[in-house]
Amino acid sequence: SDWSRIPEAASIAKRVDDLIAHFDPKMPQSSLPELQKLYTAIDQLPGSEWRKYTLDRVRELIFQAAGVYAEAIAVQTSVSHGDTLRFALNLIARNSADLQLDQLTFNGQKNEVAAKLVQNKTFNRAGSMPIELHHSVTQPYWLTFPMEQGRFTVPDQQQIGLPENRPAFSVRLGLRINDLGLELDVPIVYKLTDPVRGEVFKPLIVRPMIELGASEPVTFRLGQNQKTNLSVRLQSNQSLKDIAIQAKSGNKIFELGDVSNMGKGTILTRSKQTTVSPGVYSFQVKSATGSLFTQAGQFTRIEYDHIPEIHYFKMEPQRVVSIDLKRVGKRIGYIEGAGDKVADALEKMGFEVVLLGQKELSKSNLSGFDAIVSGVRAYNTHAWLNDAHDKLMQYVERGGNLIVQYNTSSQIGPVRAKIGPYPFNITRTRVTDESAVVTFLDPTHPALNFPNKLTAADFEDWIQERSIYHGADTSGRFQRPISMSDPGEKPEDGSLLVTRYGKGWFTYTGLALFRQLPAGIPGAYRLLANLIALNASSKNE
Repeated sequence: SDWSRIPEAASIAKRVDDLIAHFDPKMPQSSLPELQKLYTAIDQLPGSEWRKYTLDRVRELIFQAAGVYAEAIAVQTSVSHGDTLRFALNLIARNSADLQLDQLTFNGQKNEVAAKLVQNKTFNRAGSMPIELHHSVTQPYWLTFPMEQGRFTVPDQQQIGLPENRPAFSVRLGLRINDLGLELDVPIVYKLTDPVRGEVFKPLIVRPMIELGASEPVTFRLGQNQKTNLSVRLQSNQSLKDIAIQAKSGNKIFELGDVSNMGKGTILTRSKQTTVSPGVYSFQVKSATGSLFTQAGQFTRIEYDHIPEIHYFKMEPQRVVSIDLKRVGKRIGYIEGAGDKVADALEKMGFEVVLLGQKELSKSNLSGFDAIVSGVRAYNTHAWLNDAHDKLMQYVERGGNLIVQYNTSSQIGPVRAKIGPYPFNITRTRVTDESAVVTFLDPTHPALNFPNKLTAADFEDWIQERSIYHGADTSGRFQRPISMSDPGEKPEDGSLLVTRYGKGWFTYTGLALFRQLPAGIPGAYRLLANLIALNASSKNE
């Protein structure tokens, strides 16, 4: 950096150059006197962000040159409101600097210490603090507030760009190194010993007294007066007495039952059949006096070696959907792909769903299935589907119905198997605007008419995207009932390819049903019911 821009810092650049020139990696503590002089010189500059930034960097260098290592280790991986956080502070100086610990500050309280550190001898001190209601529950800062369309809501602009949250709790050390007073913040973390990776440090998790969310995020109401099962799953992180579990929609409260005694760590589900209107129902837990317990959504951990561990709580409401759904058929075979919830949606529609793996597909008599559906990216992830191609095509030819959800076409996961009865290519074309206009190219096509008459309203309220990895008909044998496009782009008709083969039907679709079905989008259910009913539509022609 060009220190000449700061008139008061004329001598600092020379100090920095001298420190670099005379640094001895075998004796880093020999740089301490000049580092301390540099720190003092920068500290005397007028206040600015640059001054603060460079002070922090020089402070780190001083601690490193002095060989200071500090850790504050929690005795448990998580705490909840009402708990006491217990931790152990370990502090050691690896070099021979004159180092003294004067103060420890945590939970807003200063503790005088006055302990001189001896080289390579660990200083230990135990501490504890209560976890009170004002302590925030662990939540990534970008998920603290509801997400707006296409972006996160982060009121504190200083947080934007941070890869993870700042530590929930820390211990502040007041140190003197060769008579220079410095402060060091040590985050309180959890440490474990992994047999492969050695010591692993994990962020401390702060949990609410109660974690809760819908047992069934989406519930159908198929009739005007049909009762709906409102159901919540909750976990107590403290022992609780006399609690009332409620569902809430707008100003309406629905009592789901009382619990007189719930032990710490208990998980239970409460359900109630009741007549409710379509809408979104959240859940809450109150005490006997009517006050709300501290509560958050259900806990999720994202843990991979190549990224920081992330924890979040998602309050999953229950969405009650009123849907005019007609279906034909009873038994569906489902080939699981890379992970989706379409099989669950099929069961909600009233179908019997049989999962078909390699063994089941090879041994089963497929004629008993009204349709077979493959999950997203199934042909990318299961090489054995190539061996099943002839059997699946024979099933279709004899009157079966095969529906293939999207597969990718890329260098990462190319399709290695033959898919349909006629050639088609899987492209990287997609329509990302979830509200993109859908045009019916063939309004009379059975996929749009039987047993549910589809209209533009069935493509309303879709989420995240319309369709991905469209098919390109290279054989001229496929019907393309619909087209769509992102704003300003040409219409694309590859999101739904349908063809007759023998007595049966084959469908390839890039439509994002795997997103719409778990979200309870009625039109997606009606469209899927029509694709499953294609064989029945042929009989009605």
